[in-house]
Amino acid sequence: MAVLNDASKTYPLDTDRIYLDGHSSGAVFAMQRANLWVGPWRGVAVHSRHSTALRVLPAWNPVPVHAFSGDADTVFSFAGHRRTLQAPARAGHTASLTVLPDYTHWNYDVGARLAPLMWRALQRRS
Repeated sequence: MAVLNDASKTYPLDTDRIYLDGHSSGAVFAMQRANLWVGPWRGVAVHSRHSTALRVLPAWNPVPVHAFSGDADTVFSFAGHRRTLQAPARAGHTASLTVLPDYTHWNYDVGARLAPLMWRALQRRS
């Protein structure tokens, strides 16, 4: 919140279009924040990470969670993403998964192509 407050002093912020995004370990962080915190975000997008140990409680403020999994990701599987998204769905979040052809785990290679896909997915579901 401090970062958003500071940014709002310099830039106009549309509080209806604040989303949280995470890659790999950052994806676990983003999913935890989506579920366990009430934040300003209207949705969460994650890429290349899943965790069956993710602690998920009934959501206080259920926001959509959208996961992206590259079919060329050799670190985390599509099936693992699907299993992980069952927990936020049970907790009250709208949870969805998109498979990305020829995408790998390495965000530095796919980030520029992935960001617009995440943005569109979040805007459709929020």
